[in-house]
Amino acid sequence: YFKIIKRNFLTLMIYIVVFIFFIVLFVMTGNSQPTAKFSEWKSRVMIVNQDTESPLTAGLNDYLASKATLVKTAHTKDAISDALFYNDAEYVLTIPNGFSADFLSGTHSMALDEQSVPNSTAGMQMNLVVQKYLDMFRLYVEADHVSPNDTAALRQMADQVKSDLKKSTDVVWTGAVQTKAVDSIASYYSYLPYSM
Repeated sequence: YFKIIKRNFLTLMIYIVVFIFFIVLFVMTGNSQPTAKFSEWKSRVMIVNQDTESPLTAGLNDYLASKATLVKTAHTKDAISDALFYNDAEYVLTIPNGFSADFLSGTHSMALDEQSVPNSTAGMQMNLVVQKYLDMFRLYVEADHVSPNDTAALRQMADQVKSDLKKSTDVVWTGAVQTKAVDSIASYYSYLPYSM
């Protein structure tokens, strides 16, 4: 019996070392604590401003710059489509000509053109961010009855909206979901044959 072990000692040691390696690996990864941290993801956004520069569009641009990573603006439809296809931009916001005047007059007949990568959460997230800014700006305009031609008052309003939107709430995890011991044992036995 010992002659057989002595003759196949190297093969037996390789098996034991591999088995111990997998045991150590499972022990080290099996007891890891789930992360209890939240961080906001910044999407790559392209803003195509076809409107004249106004406090509304400048404020929206600044707000999006704080919530996303702005990428170089493309000026043709093909370049915009290419940017979305190659993931250079995940979201493209086009501000049409006359949008500021329409928005500030209160008619709201014009809409922003929004394009995003298919099956991307960036589109939904950025739509909410844009809508939040426009709703807040609309609230200030309607409350103060500001004239669309009063650029000084509109700049002040854009600054107020910016300061209001800077306020945020810290996300605190009250508890992480613990994995059941049965799940850990099942995964252990699923991978155990690899060492054999």
